[in-house]
Amino acid sequence: MGIHIVGPFPEAKGQMKFIIISMEYFNKWVEAEAIVWIMEVKVMKFIWKNMIFRFRVPMILISDNGTQFQGCKILEWCKDMRITENFTSVGNLRANG
Repeated sequence: MGIHIVGPFPEAKGQMKFIIISMEYFNKWVEAEAIVWIMEVKVMKFIWKNMIFRFRVPMILISDNGTQFQGCKILEWCKDMRITENFTSVGNLRANG
């Protein structure tokens, strides 16, 4: 599964400025959700609600090197869920979907 956060965009209804986007590579399913702030907890809830409940626990999570993907909470959560985290290189932004 690949995950990425885009933004900031001009503020939308509900002060939404960012979008979390993920792709389940096996069946090419894409999920997206608008968020106000970029935080580890938001990323974990998004993965849980939109990917794990819909499909399964992913074996691998591919993301960029953002702090929301490398923080202590999400690293421990991925370890507990047995999800291997792979990070894309800084120069290859398209590698995570």
